[in-house]
Amino acid sequence: MLNKNNIPTGILIGLILPVISALILELGFKDWIYFHRGLPYFAVVAANLVIIRILAKKGQDRTASGIMIVSFVFMVLVYFFRYR
Repeated sequence: MLNKNNIPTGILIGLILPVISALILELGFKDWIYFHRGLPYFAVVAANLVIIRILAKKGQDRTASGIMIVSFVFMVLVYFFRYR
């Protein structure tokens, strides 16, 4: 699955880290001081950007594009649900 260079594979890979982190943060760290500022969510997107960089160096641009789409949608959702 990781050798495929397509957008759906990137979307699946890109969903893993944000979903796991959102579940952990929602269930375990609601009282954490930085939780309300959105810092943990930005850290998740930064981790996705590292994955994008690694895949871009390997020449898997379409997979990296799928992860980028997920990261963008995730940050828009965080903005609307956390800051409004």
